[in-house]
Amino acid sequence: MTSSMPTANRAFTTFGLALPCGSTPVGDPLRGHDGGVWSVVFASDRLLASAGNDGKVRLRNPATGAAVGDPLHGHDGGVLSVAFAPDGQLLASAGPDGRVRIRKVRRP
Repeated sequence: MTSSMPTANRAFTTFGLALPCGSTPVGDPLRGHDGGVWSVVFASDRLLASAGNDGKVRLRNPATGAAVGDPLHGHDGGVLSVAFAPDGQLLASAGPDGRVRIRKVRRP
C-alpha cells in the first residue's frame, strides 16, 4: 500500500501513539551508561534522568549534555524506570530487585 503523503508528514504508530517520521536530532547522543538505557524522563526544569542496565541513574543537562553530579546507585542489577515528582524535587527509580528508591534532587 502506498501513500500520497510526503515522507516528512508521515507518522508511524507505536503503543497507540502517532509519532512523526523524519524528526531532527538535537545535539549528539548522550553517553555514559555501561549497557542498555531502559528509561529517560525530563523534569519540569529540563533536567534529564536516565536509567541504565548498569544499575545507575544519571542526571544531565539536556541543553549541554553535561553530567549533573555523580551517578546515583542503590539498585541490585539494572534500573528499569525513573520518574520525577511534578515539582521536580523528587526522583523515583525502580529495578528488578523489587525496590523503589526515592531521592531528593539537589541542583548544582
